[in-house]
Amino acid sequence: MTATSAKAQAWVDPSQDPGAGKLLAPMTTLIDGQTFGETIHSLRKTWRINLWVDSDIDTSFKLQQLSLGPTLYAALEMVAKEANAEVLPIDGVILIGHRDWLERSLVRLHEAGDTRTNNEARINVAWPESTTPSEILRLIREASPSRLAQLTNGDIQDPPRLSDELTYDLLDAGSLQEVRRSFAQALLDAYAEDQVWLGGSNRDSVAASTEKQTWSNRYRTSLSNRVVRELLGDNTSARVTQVQGGIQVDGNASAHRAIRQAIYAAAQRKNPGKRAGTRTKTKFDLTLENKSAGEVLSSLAASAGKPIQFSDDSLPIARQLITLEAKTKTLQELADLVAKPLGLKVQWLEGGVQVTVANP
Repeated sequence: MTATSAKAQAWVDPSQDPGAGKLLAPMTTLIDGQTFGETIHSLRKTWRINLWVDSDIDTSFKLQQLSLGPTLYAALEMVAKEANAEVLPIDGVILIGHRDWLERSLVRLHEAGDTRTNNEARINVAWPESTTPSEILRLIREASPSRLAQLTNGDIQDPPRLSDELTYDLLDAGSLQEVRRSFAQALLDAYAEDQVWLGGSNRDSVAASTEKQTWSNRYRTSLSNRVVRELLGDNTSARVTQVQGGIQVDGNASAHRAIRQAIYAAAQRKNPGKRAGTRTKTKFDLTLENKSAGEVLSSLAASAGKPIQFSDDSLPIARQLITLEAKTKTLQELADLVAKPLGLKVQWLEGGVQVTVANP
């Protein structure tokens, strides 16, 4: 990639991206013991959103006692933070990855946008576990805008063709919904390039190339020039101009990433969802497998901002492992679902939560 100086494009309005409304929708859920990958899969499936995750993230590590929310965007940010990663929504796809990966991806997706218009037809594709990037790329190229293009296990080459045009690898099951064809192709191309470029001494040269690539965008936002300059910090190469209806940013991927994230952060502040003071009435989803009942009850109390106390005779019972899946329940209702089958009683008092044996 080489440095460019492109003329200003049409307006970019992240708040009007496909799926932007879902990101600011209220949601709360409790996570305890699920892996990063399982959590991402659950959010993708529940909200029917496009999530594309940095392949450099180990998705097998477990998340402990996370209360996600109060919006879907905030929840994704909290999950990403556990992997030292960030969130970047762009044109109907939510990227989750380390900052350098987000910026490399943004460069490639910008390049894919240079040869299309915003009314390009959108496609829907889905693929099963252990699909190669090339098989997904062929699916994207052949997809019709009018119907779902889907690979099944029977369509997968066994063994995969080693002459594939993209670097050989096996991807998890996934899908892309209502995504521009050129954008989907750019995602696959970027994935393949990452597998080649990030080996050995390539990492530094890739980072330098990403930093040099510059372009100009106009963003519809109420963010002031001063706020934007503070966001850009040490990125002195970026130029910000206040224009009617928004700002024009001339800069590299780091600048454009920061602006896009700031626009979503501003939207989040305008639509904050449920605050901690109303947590006891907020509805949560909870999925548990082989977790100590006492740990779960402690996590529920912590989510309400309350200390918890167990009676001496309740402690042996609270060590029992439980499995539970519950939807749209308050913290008190979740606590009862955990406690009552074990013969425990949970009392929510002003000064804290008390757990005792129901019939001592």
